[in-house]
Amino acid sequence: MIVANVERMTYKMHLMASAFSEGPSAQKLNFQTKTLTIESFLGLLNEMSGWGYNVATKLIYTADFIRFLKYINMDMGLNLSLGNRNEYDRIKILLANVVDVRKGLETEVIAQLSAEKATKEMPPTLDKVTEVLRVAKTDFDTEMKMIGDMKERAIIYTSKKMVTFINRYITAYLCLNLGQRVRVAENLTVGEYNTALKRERQVKGGEPCLMIGTAEQTPSATHDCRIALNPYWTKMFDFYYGYIRASIFKKKNMTHEFFFIQYDGKPFKKVSDGIVKLQMQYKVAKITSGTARIAIQTYTQSLPPAKQFADFIGKAKKP
Repeated sequence: MIVANVERMTYKMHLMASAFSEGPSAQKLNFQTKTLTIESFLGLLNEMSGWGYNVATKLIYTADFIRFLKYINMDMGLNLSLGNRNEYDRIKILLANVVDVRKGLETEVIAQLSAEKATKEMPPTLDKVTEVLRVAKTDFDTEMKMIGDMKERAIIYTSKKMVTFINRYITAYLCLNLGQRVRVAENLTVGEYNTALKRERQVKGGEPCLMIGTAEQTPSATHDCRIALNPYWTKMFDFYYGYIRASIFKKKNMTHEFFFIQYDGKPFKKVSDGIVKLQMQYKVAKITSGTARIAIQTYTQSLPPAKQFADFIGKAKKP
């Protein structure tokens, strides 16, 4: 409708401008439409190719031109069917020819899309995306067990290497396994975590899961709004919050609300770099959080309609 209105306005403005510059003779139909020929139209399409326009763009212009020709023959002000039958019939034939051109362009576009689809590289499988989590899990469990043992003995000890590795593994889990955007891991706050702890667990995939709502609440990113933690990861987050974060905060005298922190006590940035370094450390394929999201979305497209993405993250694969 917008395109049709713009076309009509443009055409009327052309009539007005011609009438102003040429006088009453400009209102004659032949003067206004004689340049509309199949030759001039095809010539314009060739020029578009020289301008760098692709086939899809030329198809859009052709569809608009068809609407324009239809308007010419139906406009009550021009009244071609009664006032100038020869021109009316000529425009009608021109319209049929342009429609044939559009069909040819549509065939080209379909052929191009088919060729692109055939050569387009498919996103990695979910198993490939989460490979680093499986390979590094033994080391992660060892580090977290040490934390649990130290917590029971009330021993305070954290090394930069330990904190860096744990941060990388946890954010890899959030970004690669849950499809979270990197900034969600950066922006998770202590308040959001504590609020989730007070709520009842939601059963996902037969397990009680801790659902942490984050600050990202836009409708277009519903799947970014929750971090779903199964019993294993609920325990890991508890260790992280109750020991690692607490001990670093005490030593560095920090006061900010960010949940994840570096060894120096500051909220860490560029977690995607940490994921890449973790993948390099364990010699697995480099897969970014963006690629992981594409892989997860590709997988969920094959699920029944009732299984929405927001539910899928609650059923994330166990580590």
